[in-house]
Amino acid sequence: MAVSCPAILSLSAAGTAPSGPGVEAGVMLPDATGAGEAAAAEAQGPVREEIMLYAGADAEQYASVWEAWKTTGGKLQQSWSTPAFLMSFAWLAYRKMRMEALIGFVAVAALTMVKPLIGLAALVAGMVAIGLFGKSLYAKTADKQVRSIMSNATNPESYIENLRASGGVSAPSAFLVGILMVVLLGYRFAPMMPKLPFI
Repeated sequence: MAVSCPAILSLSAAGTAPSGPGVEAGVMLPDATGAGEAAAAEAQGPVREEIMLYAGADAEQYASVWEAWKTTGGKLQQSWSTPAFLMSFAWLAYRKMRMEALIGFVAVAALTMVKPLIGLAALVAGMVAIGLFGKSLYAKTADKQVRSIMSNATNPESYIENLRASGGVSAPSAFLVGILMVVLLGYRFAPMMPKLPFI
């Protein structure tokens, strides 16, 4: 059963309010105040503090990106990120956008296996695109995920736990994708490299 958003104030009074950089005690979180209010809250969507709880690492930055994304009507906006550019698909996996990372990796891998140089060009294009639009894409993903969690929440405590568990970052996912990229590029491009005289 969906619950409405607001009320971490009740959690605050109970001493169970979320903590962390930039997360204030007045976060608006769900309570079971009726189906009508639940539907209204779900239609209104998340508030900044909920996005911060979901984002975890660098919460303030991504909450600001989310607010900018909202003002455009949900259109992706340019917001350069050097880590996103350098890590590309591994960065997507790190921010738990695993499906996007998988689709990107499979596309580049397929092109690389057929035409290595085309695959390399696709990888560079993907790196630039992720660097430019990665944070905005994350804002869109976070908004969608928070809405989904909100619609299934039954009480404030589990709602907070689900936000944190579903969001945040995943270093193992980033590491796995990074290793796959290194293996792919090494497999296809190492034989093309000129051999050194002493090898």
